[in-house]
Amino acid sequence: MQLKLLFQPITISEILSHSSSSGLITHKQRSTLMSALLEDWLTEEDRAAIDRLFYALRRGWLKIVD
Repeated sequence: MQLKLLFQPITISEILSHSSSSGLITHKQRSTLMSALLEDWLTEEDRAAIDRLFYALRRGWLKIVD
């Protein structure tokens, strides 16, 4: 699934991969993922990936940066 992020299409898996390796997620990425959760066309796999990212944020495994 592609999301528009800063005029550049990016997939949820790319955000997950980058965030997992760097331990960081931007405010823009977080907002985009939150908006994506409201969409009906997300697959269960996409929803699960977003849930994993937000779980990591709650646990402190990821940090939000500007």
